Amino acid sequence: MSTGPIIPNEVMECQQDNTEDKLLNMRRDSTSWYEFLLQPGLLLQHISNPSSVPGSHQLIIQFLQQANMLETSLNAAEAKQNAKETQSITPEAKEESDLRVSGLLLPNTKKDDVSEKKYFKKKIYALKLLALKIAAHGNWNLEALMKNIPGPLVLQLLQLLMTVTSDNVEENDESLIEILTQNKHSDHYFFSLLLYQRWCLQTVLKDCLPKKPSKVNSIPVPGLTEPIVSMVGISEEKLAQIKKLFGKCKSALTECLNVNRTACIPTYDCFDFGSSALGDLELNWQKGDICGIEVWGQQIAFDLGAVYFYETDYYKALDMFKIAHTHSIKAPCTGVEVETLSGYIKACNSLVHQEKHVGNIINVFNDALKKSDSQALVEVLEKNLVTCSLPRTAADHVSLLLHKIKEENVNLKGANVTKLDCLCCILHVKRGDAYCLLQLSESSEKNQQYSYLVEKLSVAIGNCSQAEKSNLISFLDYLLNTEPLMIKIMLTASEKVKSLLSSISSDNSVKNTGLFTSPTTQSLLEPQSYDVSDTIIALTYNPDKIWHFLCTLHSPAELKTVADFWKLPKELDKLFTNELKMDLNSVCAYILIAKAKELILTKEYSQAVILLEAAEKTVRNAVKIQKIIRWELLYCNLLSSKSGDGKSTSADTTQKVKSCLYSLKVDSELYPHDNLVMECVSYLLLSKDWEYLSSLHDTRVAYTEYARQMINVCKELPAVQYAKAPGKVLWESSIVIFSLQNVGKRVRLGNQAMLPKDAYKKFILTINEPLVLSVLISLLTKIYSLKTTDTDIDKTNQFSSVWPESMSMPLLNSIDKDYICELMIQLVQHALSINSMQSSWLKTYAEIQFAVGNLRDAMKYYLQSANVASNNFMQPVPSYVFDKEVYTRMVKCCVQLKQYTQAAVLSQLFEEPDYMATFKYLQEKESHDGMDIYYDYLWDINIMEYLIHLHDKRGELDKKQQLITIISNPEINTNNPEPILQTCRSQKTAKFFRLLCKQYGYEAKSFSFSI
Repeated sequence: MSTGPIIPNEVMECQQDNTEDKLLNMRRDSTSWYEFLLQPGLLLQHISNPSSVPGSHQLIIQFLQQANMLETSLNAAEAKQNAKETQSITPEAKEESDLRVSGLLLPNTKKDDVSEKKYFKKKIYALKLLALKIAAHGNWNLEALMKNIPGPLVLQLLQLLMTVTSDNVEENDESLIEILTQNKHSDHYFFSLLLYQRWCLQTVLKDCLPKKPSKVNSIPVPGLTEPIVSMVGISEEKLAQIKKLFGKCKSALTECLNVNRTACIPTYDCFDFGSSALGDLELNWQKGDICGIEVWGQQIAFDLGAVYFYETDYYKALDMFKIAHTHSIKAPCTGVEVETLSGYIKACNSLVHQEKHVGNIINVFNDALKKSDSQALVEVLEKNLVTCSLPRTAADHVSLLLHKIKEENVNLKGANVTKLDCLCCILHVKRGDAYCLLQLSESSEKNQQYSYLVEKLSVAIGNCSQAEKSNLISFLDYLLNTEPLMIKIMLTASEKVKSLLSSISSDNSVKNTGLFTSPTTQSLLEPQSYDVSDTIIALTYNPDKIWHFLCTLHSPAELKTVADFWKLPKELDKLFTNELKMDLNSVCAYILIAKAKELILTKEYSQAVILLEAAEKTVRNAVKIQKIIRWELLYCNLLSSKSGDGKSTSADTTQKVKSCLYSLKVDSELYPHDNLVMECVSYLLLSKDWEYLSSLHDTRVAYTEYARQMINVCKELPAVQYAKAPGKVLWESSIVIFSLQNVGKRVRLGNQAMLPKDAYKKFILTINEPLVLSVLISLLTKIYSLKTTDTDIDKTNQFSSVWPESMSMPLLNSIDKDYICELMIQLVQHALSINSMQSSWLKTYAEIQFAVGNLRDAMKYYLQSANVASNNFMQPVPSYVFDKEVYTRMVKCCVQLKQYTQAAVLSQLFEEPDYMATFKYLQEKESHDGMDIYYDYLWDINIMEYLIHLHDKRGELDKKQQLITIISNPEINTNNPEPILQTCRSQKTAKFFRLLCKQYGYEAKSFSFSI
């Protein structure tokens, strides 16, 4: 049985009892920070003794912290005083009272000698200069300062040094090189600026290296810095600023090494206080130590060498380490360890030696491969065709990169990718591998690809061994006999291929390897019986060229042969046969329409429009065919506007859409195809022209009927009570569609045409109107909840009350649950592709993922919906997004994913937390989250006390101490007023949710830096 959580105070008392004597002795020997203000001579005596408590670095921390506290209090008092003066209720007596209340006015301070304001500013300045004196006594050892003092305080110390040495010169980032390389400023300011730039280099370098968590002392020792304080780093914002200027800093310091000038190192005696630290403050730079480039240049070169080393630029790193070594011979005692420097030099020599033997072309290849730089890879592979320097494994590396490009669905139309594929093909074929080129949908791109391939084959064949040459010739034979007709014509027409094959046929040393089955090389040079007319038309998309070529064919038989090469849908083909004779104009229009349809499939709408407009001009006397061409033009315009290539809406397009749909009502012979009708209906829905759609009630077309029913529901919303009647009609129509067993079967419900399942899915995925999409998502969610009896998913349904609450069992059993689930997922994904910032859609998608068991995706979209609704958690998450049921499901997700600490933090959000379940989560040993990284987001005292007990029982003292520190924070004290507690909870919750967003793969792009 568990003994229950131990109160943190009791734990501290138990541990302090064992060390009471030590602490008492330490208190007797320690010196308080304020004693050094009253007796400045005491400071040198204290820091000269290595065993003094507190030590030098602890004193720097205390001085700077006390100065910051006093400065904050002084600013607060001044702000309060200014506020009272504006209200005309600030008598002179009140000023003294305010200062005494704020703790700034000492009892014996005489206002006649110096005003309180100047007195405390001098006191703050004196504390800061005492910190500078100690750092100067330590010879400004930057490594020791960074190791023993928190990052923010080191930054404050260095900025303070630059301020006191600057001679009223403001630093300008853009002129950093000029400041460091020209003798415009004093030697002591030059040194302080160098020290700050070195700190920037080391801070960035330290941030890029793996971090080992520091162990925290379980007992705070008087006179020493709190362990938690010592682990504090500089803020992310400041770190980002330093990283942004990292390149300038590196360049400036590199240039600085070429300048031979002196620097003045401030010493302990440069900061003179006289008999009292609160007396006259003087800065005497004449007492500083003058040093040359052999001292400060050694430190700069060593730091730059370390940066270049971790950037893997070993040549530059070696140069810098050699400079540091040269200077260290002249000035050996400057803080640079000789063993570390010699180790770096040996490592760089070894790495540089390896790179020289490998060769420059392999370095370039590896760098380009590492960065996935296709342009650089193409250049190095083209050079390799001549030099043959790359190893045989290079082909495998390029193949993996191309596979990665395909897997990530990168657009394969890029010229670099096409060239890369050709060069990779040559590498594989040279070593005897069979290889297939990328499959390109565009004939024009494929022409360019094979043209480039032939060009590079000719280069490769002239610079390779006999075995490799035989492999390449076999591959070329294979291409010429297996590729489509248009490619054969293009290749055999190439002068390079002809000359290449002629030279090879006369070379008896080249043999066909049999790697690719093909005829002899000589047979390729013989005339081929290719259908040249088909090939010419297939290779061009220029309507003028097609027309001029057809004009050369006078025989009707020749025109018919060319027309038979192209196929149109049966209805359109029949219309051409009945309406027109197969003369020149009709054949040209037939071919242009067929090629335009090919371009529509490949989404080249602008080129398709050019072909269709040309086809329209050639059949002016055929009214029906002209109408079909205009419909195809309208179809292209609608698809183009949807893809973002054209205007989304226009009066002309709207009129054409209405005319197209009206033909469904009045024309009994000629109908637009289904895809066009779907796009027209979707267009009118998006443009809010609902009245016209409502008037199309007798078109005998299922798309307009279903759209009219959706519109009737949308018109009544958000008044749910009025939307129920039209909602029932839409519900019944949808149930009939979903209950169909045959996905392609068309049925009628009375006089109303019903869509088959596959057409229904295609139709709703063309709709872009947000309200209509919300209604459809709500409808499918309701049906899914009835089918699966999952009431949880219906609780987030935006318009749940519009739909019936039950369904007859025969109809319910006839609906395919998997079809509804798949349709719902696809519809929400389509909706989110239109607007990814719609919180209700995101939450619905999260509920779907939770229902089907995709818990990680469920957590991602729960968090994304809350992120959108709360403006990146800058505001409280609305209750309609995150309520008790959602928190319960998120906890279940975390438990199933074994993220037990996350589940415990989420348990705090309930009005009445289930402590028994939460404690059970925390007892789990196989936790897949970071556990203690989430402790900062706890505020529930019971949970933290239980964790303290748990870590104490397991002997995990560092985690236990971390919790003791957190539980000791005043902000979570249960005696605080409720507004303060609520603010604390809100801040911790927001930070926790942002961290979860980052873990589950949803976060805004932030600054990143890597060496």
